[in-house]
Amino acid sequence: MPLAVTVLSVVLAVAFGATGAAKALGSRALLDRVAYLPVGAGVLRAAGLVEVVCAAGLVAGVWLRPLGLAAAAVLAAQSALAVTVHVWAQRGRGALVAAALRIPAAYTGGLVVVLAALWVRT
Repeated sequence: MPLAVTVLSVVLAVAFGATGAAKALGSRALLDRVAYLPVGAGVLRAAGLVEVVCAAGLVAGVWLRPLGLAAAAVLAAQSALAVTVHVWAQRGRGALVAAALRIPAAYTGGLVVVLAALWVRT
């Protein structure tokens, strides 16, 4: 397994594990920050659980490539959905591209796609 794949897997697992845990536990600070979204706390908690499970899948993917690819695919889809929901909720607050650039899911989702491409290529 190339070093870049291992490092990127661990970095993304830490990022998604931390944010997913905050969502899954219902962090008040996080819920207040995303109160403008048209989803309830239950949906955010479910998304957090998906992120935590997929973070573990990214780490396991270092040894079991199909599991890592599956985790990366789910995280990429979830990130794309998160960006879509955030941009839709902010539709009156500026240009869509500017709104998307303020959403961390746009960056982490992009990195997950890079990771999946590296996995497929190796």
